[in-house]
Amino acid sequence: MKVNKHLPHPSKEEMIEEIREFFESSVGSAFYDQKKFDKLLPMLSYEQLSNSYAEDLLAKIDRNYLLKKKKSIRLSNVDNKELFKLDSQVYYYNDFLAFLSDNEQYATDGMRTEQILHNAFDDFKKQQALEEYGNKLYREDEGYRVAVEEYNNGVLIFNLMQEQVWDKAAIDTIGQKKYYQQHPHKFDQPKRWEVVVYNTKDKSIARKIQEKLYSNVAIEEISKEIGIEPVVEIWTKKSNAHALKSFKPGETSTLIQEGQYYKVVVIQKHIPQAKRDFISARNDVVQAYRIEFEEQWVRSLHKKYKVKLRKKKWKELKSKLI
Repeated sequence: MKVNKHLPHPSKEEMIEEIREFFESSVGSAFYDQKKFDKLLPMLSYEQLSNSYAEDLLAKIDRNYLLKKKKSIRLSNVDNKELFKLDSQVYYYNDFLAFLSDNEQYATDGMRTEQILHNAFDDFKKQQALEEYGNKLYREDEGYRVAVEEYNNGVLIFNLMQEQVWDKAAIDTIGQKKYYQQHPHKFDQPKRWEVVVYNTKDKSIARKIQEKLYSNVAIEEISKEIGIEPVVEIWTKKSNAHALKSFKPGETSTLIQEGQYYKVVVIQKHIPQAKRDFISARNDVVQAYRIEFEEQWVRSLHKKYKVKLRKKKWKELKSKLI
């Protein structure tokens, strides 16, 4: 070895950037997670109850049990020793074996079986600690408990709606067709306009395009001369009501400003309202029928489960909230 240069101690700014890069890396993230976990264990009064778990378990399982998902083995009451404790919850060998059977373990070439087991034990310990901490928060932190219950209730309602409304409405072809027949004009194609749109940030160019249109210059020639290729769009009153209002009576072109762009719009074709058959309108029918199906379902629930509002209590509550 030969010393070529002695580097000075890095500045605070350089160190901060180096530390930031470290924590943004996967290694730094794992380091940070481990620090959080190390802080969590004392909060949960962690106590390891067996220091011979590796020797005991490797007498019952092999390397293959660690590396592949397999049916969990169950130890007898005599062999099923206490492994560790979190608060008042005790975890046994069988709990760890069930974890091992459900989770394939990672191993590099040459890694000893004992090391694979120890790594798996750390993962199992972390999983149970986080779960126990969540339970502890649920018991002791009202804000957390409310948030969890709102989430669980939301999932419950979502699953119920999917099972009782959305899925049933999606496969009820007879109901869909009946709904389509009961609303003969709801699924018609609306009036539409095929328009050609020139976009430019230069107002003078937009004026020039409009003047050429007034002089009946062909769109192709305008595009060639100005160097702007127009786009063809389909407009409806629902999607482009404001823009359509800018057309003066009898005119087929207009100039509109949208943000920093000036749009010269030319109406090419008017497409009248057209009826759609059930097949072509199917997606829209299903969406509308689902809403109708849900409303019917809710009405049936109101008939089955009567709701009585205590008006006096409701007024008191409203006055407090307001």
